[in-house]
Amino acid sequence: MASIGLLRYCGYGNVSMGKPKTRFVAKAEAGEGWRIWDNKQKKWWGESYQSFPEHLLVELNGEKRPDQITELIRKTDRKRE
Repeated sequence: MASIGLLRYCGYGNVSMGKPKTRFVAKAEAGEGWRIWDNKQKKWWGESYQSFPEHLLVELNGEKRPDQITELIRKTDRKRE
């Protein structure tokens, strides 16, 4: 039981089996590339990306530093029309 208290203390909230739910996830769309889906607001976030936006997802689901997110958006290849 001590481990459940520790998980709640660490910010995981409801303890259940499996991984904690991630707010931002990348989904591949045919002909569009990669899009970022916001599970909390139930809508797309940002633009389409040519390659999987791994570093951007880590920052969005982690510390959420605005300056770092802006820099990662500039560095990630976006889908041009």
